Amino acid sequence: MKQVRTFMSYSFPVDPVRMVSIPDMDLSYALGSTLVQWDKDKQLSGAIASSWSPTSETTYTFKIRKGLKWSNNTLVTALDIKRSFERAFKDYPEDLRSLIHLTKTITALSDDTVEFHLNAKTSESGLLGKLTEPNYGILKIRQDGSIDLSITTGAFFVIKNTQDELILKKNPNWFLVSDQMPEEVVIKKPTDSIDLQTVLLENEWPNLVETNSLLSRELMERYQKNNFKVWTRPFDKIFLFQLSKNFVNNEGPELLKYLRKSLNRKNLIDGLSGLSLTEQVFPMGYQLFDEQMPKPEQDIKFPAQFKKKPLHILVCPARVNKTLQDKIKKVITDAIGVEPQITLTTLDKLGSHKRAGDYDIYVGTVGLADPDPEGIMSYYFEGITPIIQSGHEHFLNKLDASRKETDLAKKMKLMRSLMTEATVKGHILPLFHLSTVGIGREELDFSSIPTSDESVTLSKIRFKRKE
Repeated sequence: MKQVRTFMSYSFPVDPVRMVSIPDMDLSYALGSTLVQWDKDKQLSGAIASSWSPTSETTYTFKIRKGLKWSNNTLVTALDIKRSFERAFKDYPEDLRSLIHLTKTITALSDDTVEFHLNAKTSESGLLGKLTEPNYGILKIRQDGSIDLSITTGAFFVIKNTQDELILKKNPNWFLVSDQMPEEVVIKKPTDSIDLQTVLLENEWPNLVETNSLLSRELMERYQKNNFKVWTRPFDKIFLFQLSKNFVNNEGPELLKYLRKSLNRKNLIDGLSGLSLTEQVFPMGYQLFDEQMPKPEQDIKFPAQFKKKPLHILVCPARVNKTLQDKIKKVITDAIGVEPQITLTTLDKLGSHKRAGDYDIYVGTVGLADPDPEGIMSYYFEGITPIIQSGHEHFLNKLDASRKETDLAKKMKLMRSLMTEATVKGHILPLFHLSTVGIGREELDFSSIPTSDESVTLSKIRFKRKE
């Protein structure tokens, strides 16, 4: 059997609309197909919809791909699409805020035609780009309004769904199905004892791991010597300090502004490779990279209250290993004179910590989506647990204003300035860029996974053909 076996810290219960981490995004791509998608050249193309057009000043009409079926061999209908979006809007009103505000109603005109009636002109809406985002994949909705992941429109459907293990089966009706795709994907939750950078060398069970570019030269040489396959993206992650929702309205921004000036970044990365120090969230080459990023304020004063209590730092060991944890503790201690308190959590519990705000600063990695800037801005600023906890409506109002701009260059300038303001005013502290790395055993073939993908997309893994 062409079986992929891997570890992923997915959120449970699994819901492709809710994405707390990159593993959640991977599952969203695997289990649900969107109406439209980005092709290999990063141009909009059909997915569940074969065609679309504006049919009035404020209406988009989508035609469903002819004969498209769910994984259980029943036809996908316009009513299924309507119910999928309405369920997502009902269950995740904050996470899907921008599309909810944009959409007046969704109508199933016939079995194969669905209409989106908008609160804006189609030419100014940005609807198509938004619909490519994986949390808008079409899901099977039961009569009681819950999702059924044993029946999907995506590359895979679920045959086992527990807290500790998922098993996915290939969907023979997926519109991009391939003979060389995995027949089955087995996903286990990593325990505290599992190091995702070394697990393929220490454990015979997995044949795939997704990790990051902070691999030692010695470890990479061991993988190469043993004929493992390696897939590497250009810089696609930011390592940063991120305020909790409770800390942002108190001393947090002033502290991050001080750390932006005072933190010894060279000591933080001493002995590490596979990264690039940065002053901003997006690296050069991304549309949201700022050529005029302001330098830190040199006269910013240290908030005296931090001499009285340790900072409470939240860290996921799956993203920040022990060596880097120790470096974080040291550079913070050197900068403010008080050793921080570090709390470890798993990725699947990170969302509950962010909702509770029971820490001061989260330290870890965040993905940088490309090519849809509006999608990543929504991910950073909106939802129940946004990356940038503004603590008020200021950033959201600015984001809404940028969306109304019809000139693309002006829209990008507004979004770029918004991200720059969030950095300069101490709502986040970018530290360095790094890359996603996939490592697989010899039977896996990564040649169909472009380096523009955000992760090692499960549906694009291939198996070597037998001679």
